[in-house]
This record gives sequence, C-alpha cells and structure tokens, in this order.
Amino acid sequence: MVIFEETETFSALERGCVATIGKFDGVHLGHQVILQQLKEKATRFKLPAVVILIEPHPEEFFADRLIESPARLSTFEEKIGLLETLGIGYVYKMRFDHELSQLRPENYITNILVGGLGIHDFIVGKDFRFGHRREGDFNLLKEYGSPLFTLSEKKIRENYRSAKRIFETRYPKVQFAWSYKTNYLNAVCKVFHQEGSWGEVVSRFEYDKAVKNGVPTDKIIFNGPDKTDDDLTTAVQNNSPIHIDHLDELYRLTDIATELNKKPRVAIRVNMDTGIYPMWDRFGFNLENGQAWDAINKIMAAGKLNLVGLHCHIGTFMLSANAYHVAATKKADLALKLKISTRKSSRT
Repeated sequence: MVIFEETETFSALERGCVATIGKFDGVHLGHQVILQQLKEKATRFKLPAVVILIEPHPEEFFADRLIESPARLSTFEEKIGLLETLGIGYVYKMRFDHELSQLRPENYITNILVGGLGIHDFIVGKDFRFGHRREGDFNLLKEYGSPLFTLSEKKIRENYRSAKRIFETRYPKVQFAWSYKTNYLNAVCKVFHQEGSWGEVVSRFEYDKAVKNGVPTDKIIFNGPDKTDDDLTTAVQNNSPIHIDHLDELYRLTDIATELNKKPRVAIRVNMDTGIYPMWDRFGFNLENGQAWDAINKIMAAGKLNLVGLHCHIGTFMLSANAYHVAATKKADLALKLKISTRKSSRT
C-alpha cells in the first residue's frame, strides 16, 4: 500500500484514479460495500483505487477541547491495516486544517479531486458535503463532472516552433517526436505532425492511431515496456524505430529480426542516477551497474539490430534543469564509449 500526503506524489506515479472519501472509522460493513464498488470500478476503468482519509476529523479540528470531539472507533494506523486487508492500494491522507476548511467547493474539486488526483470516477453518498461551510454537495459534483480543457492551436504551434528553434541553434539535426500518451486527441496530434514532429507511442493503440493520423511508419518511434511479439513484428516490417525497454524484449526482438531477415533501427532505454530521488528506474538498463553497456554489447555481438540511439526518462514534474544536464552528459559519455569501442573492433 502507498500512503501519500501530497497529490503531487500520486500524480507522479499514476495518471488518474477512481476514489472515495470519508473517515472510514471502524471500516464497518457499509464501508466495505463502498470499497467493493471502488475496486470494481477501478478494475473496469483500469485505474488505481484511492481512499481519501481526512485527518484529523473535522469534528476534532473544530472542537475546543479534545474531550468534546466524538470518540474514534479506530486509529489511523488501524484504518490503514483494515484497508490494506481489503485490497486498497493507495490512501491519500488529506490533512484537514484551517486552509482546507476555507477552500471553496469549486476549488476543492478543481485543485484536489480533478487537478490533484485526476479522479475519473468518485464514489460518495448523496449526503456527502465538502468545502467551506460544507457548501459543496453531490449536485455540485455532478455539475462539474469531467473537466473541460480548452487548447489553443496557435499557442501549440508557437511553443513548438520556439522550442525547435532553440534546439537547432546547438543541434541542427534535432528531430522532435510527439508523445501520444501526453494527449492523443487526433486534432492535437495532427498539429504537431503538421509542424514536422514524428510520433512517439507506447502501445499498439497509439501506434495504430499515429498510422491513421498519416504519420509515415518509419517516423513512429515505438516505445513502452509491454510490446507484444505482434507489436514488434509490425514495427520491424514497417521500419519503425523501436526503443528496447528490457532484456526479454531485446532477446525477442533479435529473434523476430532474424526470422524476418530485417535489421530494425533500435535504441535502448537507459536509467541512471541524475541526483533526483527516488530514481526513475522501473524500466530500462541501468548505467551505473553495467546493464546498459551489457545490452549494447549483446546488440553489437548479435549483429541483428541497428543500434541508432539511447533513450532515457528521468522522472516527472522535474523542477531542476541540472538533472537533464547530468542525463545528457552521461548519455553522451556512453555514446562516445560505444563509438570508440566500435572503431577498435573495426580495426581488429
């Protein structure tokens, strides 16, 4: 179970959730019915289930003396134990203080529920009240529903052209690729492609979407750790660059390339210590312990894949440019090491 007190912690790990909120004092049978509904909806939408626990209870916060507040049936730690037993993976410990008590219901929804946690579905009773003076209710939640986002095509194009111009002053051959997982609305994707961006996808759904959006297949970078053999075969046949995320994928892709008698362009995902913790090392080959160099040697020794790049993702909500400086420097050093090694091999 993951317990967090800041919504930024959760949004760095997941992209949305199904949630419920309450004191869950005692986690009685009525609570368990709600939690079962929570888990069922989370499974249906393929999203994590989050329980929002309010600490301290509002009654405790507003009580003049602790003795005036209603007695608890269970401590926070006991609630956590019960929720974990019932299969809940995330708990948001929402600190109730003066600032939260003054928050307008509309801001409660946009700042915490939608903007903070990215709630897709919210399970509450019709008597649920929230926000300053308990002015928010079930009807207000229904009124807001899913958030409405307005995008400026003009601003997207301006930002793209500005960023590309900045990069080209140092790296004339720079090529941008639009990340479909960031926003795969066709209208948005097409704006980026019209500006010259390739497509970068992490699933077959996104790959097929990029193809339908008219992106040439040799300009669709297939990334992501869950590529199937069929995905890899399609990418090889279509001459799409493939980013390898783990050793099993490296072996499978080598076999597929051999069977098809093709030499696909590939990059390997490298994770490394950039001074940002916790390290973003769920996928890829670690640089410091030698995994990345070992993967490179396997590719070069087999001779079935055309290694053309190094890929890394160092985290989300990065507040310091220095981490990117460290990552770029380490990748450049690795590329130089590979270049020197290749030259030595060609001479022998």
